[in-house]
Amino acid sequence: MSLRYLFVLLCFLLLSCGKKESTQDNNVLNNKFSDENEDTVQLSPQEVFSAVITEDFLDEVDDDLQIYLEDEIFPLISSSEKISIDKISTSLYILSYDEKGERKNLLIQKFYNAKSDEIYFDRELISFDSRNHFLK
Repeated sequence: MSLRYLFVLLCFLLLSCGKKESTQDNNVLNNKFSDENEDTVQLSPQEVFSAVITEDFLDEVDDDLQIYLEDEIFPLISSSEKISIDKISTSLYILSYDEKGERKNLLIQKFYNAKSDEIYFDRELISFDSRNHFLK
């Protein structure tokens, strides 16, 4: 008779231990899903534009350039259907876009101001056609 009680007690302990692990597993899964939902951030169109230009086209992360693109360049070219950028040097870029069927090019240059210890950008509309220059 005592063997039966011992056997029942042992089965009860094994079953109850399995339930705790299952509950813990569910808690871990729920925490993962809630963390993923918290990591989802809604980006503005300006932020999407600057991220695509710097990360996808230039394959770099430059916070200063991203801020400049969001604040100064995006309002100029937000209606364009074709936008590309080429990195000429570490501080010089050519951004091409279409405006009303016409190809326009902006020369964007990065500067450092030693007096104020700031990085800033300057842009200039240029008449440069990379297709004619590079493709012959």
